[in-house]
Amino acid sequence: MNPPVGVPRLRDYLRIVAGGWFVIVCATVLSGIAALCVQNFVKAPDYVAETRLFAIIPSDAGVFAAYEGDLASTFRNGNLYPALAKSTLVANRTIDDLHLSMSPAALAKMVTVNATPTTLSPYALPASAVLQLRVTGDDPEQAVAIANALSNNLAAVSRELEWVLPKPDSPVRYTGPGAELIRVDDAVTAQEVRPSWIKTVGTGAGVGLGFSVLLVLIVGLVRGRVLDKGQLNYVIAQATDREVPWNVR
Repeated sequence: MNPPVGVPRLRDYLRIVAGGWFVIVCATVLSGIAALCVQNFVKAPDYVAETRLFAIIPSDAGVFAAYEGDLASTFRNGNLYPALAKSTLVANRTIDDLHLSMSPAALAKMVTVNATPTTLSPYALPASAVLQLRVTGDDPEQAVAIANALSNNLAAVSRELEWVLPKPDSPVRYTGPGAELIRVDDAVTAQEVRPSWIKTVGTGAGVGLGFSVLLVLIVGLVRGRVLDKGQLNYVIAQATDREVPWNVR
């Protein structure tokens, strides 16, 4: 099936892009420079405050109990506690403590929680009972305050949810949390973080490249000019139902 007369071929699009190479190169370079300038001089930097908590599972001194306790703590660090740190319950308590003017969802977006170190056990669980809680924001003092308050509330909620109250006929006479988090590192200062300049320049250059190529193609198609002799012969052959020469197909 032959295309309609006058429809550009792939080689025609490539010729249009090649003809606008100077515009494309300039737009790509300037976009990368503009993105770097926006990052360094316009956008406010982000600050990260970090605190650490340790997961404790009470048990006896037996080897099997110690193994089960370690497995339970790493399971909680990999699944339960990261989700709990971003929960509405913990966020609302933190907002009330600090009198913050933000929603629980907005606070949750500032929080990153993961076990540290990040190595995994054979069960695909974090091989660590230490939980790292990081808060990112544009105000360093607020980030520190949120990190400390959030870790306190996370530890408190974990104790409440894991609280064990034995029944009168239970052989286990233990009252207390079945598992809990203990904060071992306070957030003291917030570190300034910026994206890699290579990534920023690359992203800006990529956007500039895409838009400039699209603009060059649009302008070339709207102008409707014949690009070369080969394209003219192709259009004439198509319009007169003659065989298109092999060298202009």
